[in-house]
Amino acid sequence: MLVLGGLANTAHADSTQPSSPAVTKAAYQPAAANASSETAGCKTTGANGYVGVYNFHPPQNRVKIQIGVRDTLADGRSVGVRVLTKARNGAEKAWGWHYATGGHGSQPYWNTYVDATSDGGINFIGVEVARFLGHNVVNSCKDWV
Repeated sequence: MLVLGGLANTAHADSTQPSSPAVTKAAYQPAAANASSETAGCKTTGANGYVGVYNFHPPQNRVKIQIGVRDTLADGRSVGVRVLTKARNGAEKAWGWHYATGGHGSQPYWNTYVDATSDGGINFIGVEVARFLGHNVVNSCKDWV
């Protein structure tokens, strides 16, 4: 069973680097970054986001993370971020979306964890960032640690 838990805060993240014609990778520094952390981040039209992973040594059952998203376009559409995991047993999971609800310029983050004890541990952690029209994804990007 996979578990995701945590609390919301507010942080700032910005900086980009190209990865493909339609998607731009981002080099983010989570608010609580330290020497043993890794980040994955990406930028798509209207949003950018990241996952920061702390003391990750695969396969690991429980991993402390921070995820964040920023609404970069004043278009009235919501933006979100979610964690992606690949477990040791091959199970892949896209976790639930976390949304920036404050409109253009809002950039919440969440300090939380992922747990894949029953799946043999987590081998890979990633992030997906998206812009929405209602509940439908308009555009998105993904990156992996």
